[in-house]
Amino acid sequence: MNLSAALLAALWFTAGCTWVKLRPEGIAVQAIAAGTPPPADCVKLGEIEVSVADRVGFIDRKDKKNALELEKLARNEAGLMGAEAIQPLAPPAAGRQRFTAFDCAPTAVPPAAENRRP
Repeated sequence: MNLSAALLAALWFTAGCTWVKLRPEGIAVQAIAAGTPPPADCVKLGEIEVSVADRVGFIDRKDKKNALELEKLARNEAGLMGAEAIQPLAPPAAGRQRFTAFDCAPTAVPPAAENRRP
């Protein structure tokens, strides 16, 4: 196999990899669906902007994978802020996304199935 083919194969396999891991501080942070009003007893702490590589070389990464990694990054950052919930302000664009971080009462945000990802 020549060097170009090996490099292409490496880029192809790497484009599908998940690089972002949910850290301990992000595990307890819940995600509120976009467009859903946050629970009444949640207070806005601030906004978070996160970004990931949406391309590896000349290969576009999958939108769903990018969105998942952006959410994990936002949950990690929100946990460092002391927030209990995040909500996207807009859909991901070019590997970037903004979220609102909320401080909520312990029972304000019910756990959702999509928030129990490893």
